[in-house]
Amino acid sequence: MARMREGRGRAVTFLLLLRLTGHAILAEDAPIAKSASVLGGTGGFLSLAHGFHIPSYSISNTDSEHTDINVKWPVCFGKHSALLGTFCVPGMDASDAKKDLASISFDVAPGAGRSVTLFLLADEDNAYGKFWTDAVANRSCSSISQYAKAVISPGGDGRVQGSRQLQGQHAHLWYLVAVDCDKRICPNVTSAHLTFYHPGTDGSNELCSGSLSVAVLKEAMFEGWRSLSFRNLLNVSGVTPVGVIVLYASFVILCACSFYFFFKSRSAPSLVVKDLLQNAFFIMTIAGICYLAMATGNGLLVLRKTGIGISSKWAYSDSLISSPGDKAHPNPLYDEEYALAPTYPLFYVRHLAWLLVSPLLLYQICVVVGCTSVPFQSLMFFSVSRVVCLFVASAVLGGSRWLFWILSIFCYVALVTVLMADVTSLSKRRGKRNHEICNKLSTVVYVGFGLAEILWIVTDGTKVFSSDVAIISNSFLDVFIVCFSSFVLLKEGEVAVPGLRSSDIVGMDDDLSAVAFSGAGLLGDDLGDLEDNL
Repeated sequence: MARMREGRGRAVTFLLLLRLTGHAILAEDAPIAKSASVLGGTGGFLSLAHGFHIPSYSISNTDSEHTDINVKWPVCFGKHSALLGTFCVPGMDASDAKKDLASISFDVAPGAGRSVTLFLLADEDNAYGKFWTDAVANRSCSSISQYAKAVISPGGDGRVQGSRQLQGQHAHLWYLVAVDCDKRICPNVTSAHLTFYHPGTDGSNELCSGSLSVAVLKEAMFEGWRSLSFRNLLNVSGVTPVGVIVLYASFVILCACSFYFFFKSRSAPSLVVKDLLQNAFFIMTIAGICYLAMATGNGLLVLRKTGIGISSKWAYSDSLISSPGDKAHPNPLYDEEYALAPTYPLFYVRHLAWLLVSPLLLYQICVVVGCTSVPFQSLMFFSVSRVVCLFVASAVLGGSRWLFWILSIFCYVALVTVLMADVTSLSKRRGKRNHEICNKLSTVVYVGFGLAEILWIVTDGTKVFSSDVAIISNSFLDVFIVCFSSFVLLKEGEVAVPGLRSSDIVGMDDDLSAVAFSGAGLLGDDLGDLEDNL
């Protein structure tokens, strides 16, 4: 009785969470709770058979070997199937042949005028994962039944009653799922009474936690090898093979330059030169990882064009409608006209990379010039704000995206103003050589960031350029900016600190505190006119 009261108390907590968040988060020690907690983070992917019914459950132990579970109006996953419970069964070998087998008894009642079919699945050979993939794609019950150990149809009165023994060579989980095979909508389960017989165990899922069959590992390994085939490498949703090849080529160039600058930084003559070369290594590594993510089909959202002429518009693609499935399991929701509509990739990972790269590029200029903290902070703020505004402008599909593009232009103009008025003018005081290097690095920022603003208009802004042209132009611009600025530093590597050559500070044990900057510099020195006397 105590266990029953405890289960009902947790049910009240679950109902409150469901009302507040729309998620189902249940107790860890309950078979149904373990499964429902996995589904809880999917947000809108969870649904109810009827909006006015609140899911409820209760658990009680009649004895040490029997667990009773009562479920009403369970939450649906993907709006098509409802998980009633999970059950952990220990493994058995030949010596256990005489032992009692675990079993599950069930009595499931659907709502008036509705039909419910039960599917009993195991997690061996990834059958459970395959079942959910096909169920979410709304494939027929005859297709998804191939993954089930048992399919129990309703009786004459509509109720689903019976029992099944559960066994396996290894400890693994069993799942009982309810599906409305007639209407293929969320099954209206008004009540489900389950009795789990678990001889020799306490009925919890702890015995099966972390268990993974050899067959699952083998399938995952072969799937990994198959994904490395040339055809699969070029098969990226929303991107043509030409675009994928360009992305891989950009990754190879950036990766090669990244390794080169890493080894060059190891033999740098001073700490400041080493810092600049390592900064270049960081820039190209971040950009390289970004392009590898894009080439492998990660870090992007696919946009699809719908409508004709003036009434046409871009919207985020729905994979459930655009994917045809395969010959064995065709997708009934597939829309060929929708699937053949023009697509355009939105690489949000590229904006994330530039959120890190652009401040590092400006940091290089500040180190060479030795600018004070006020211009440095202004440059960091405007560079990050520009990237954020461009990302929002790309993600927003309505007319308001142009407002964010205008804000990014404002940030660009402000950034250029700080560079020209404060940083470049300060570089003149650091000597002719430093001034020339500052001009080269600043020109990369002026031209590169300015071209990025213009390219956005014809790529993510209006999508006048095809996805291939957009990828080629953006890839070339990105590689040019990061590589040109890095090789400028490599060629002029003797510039270690403002006004000093690296050879001038040999013997100081690379102690940067011995180098003075005018004003509150990046290194925190404020020695006034003493720096001018150097």
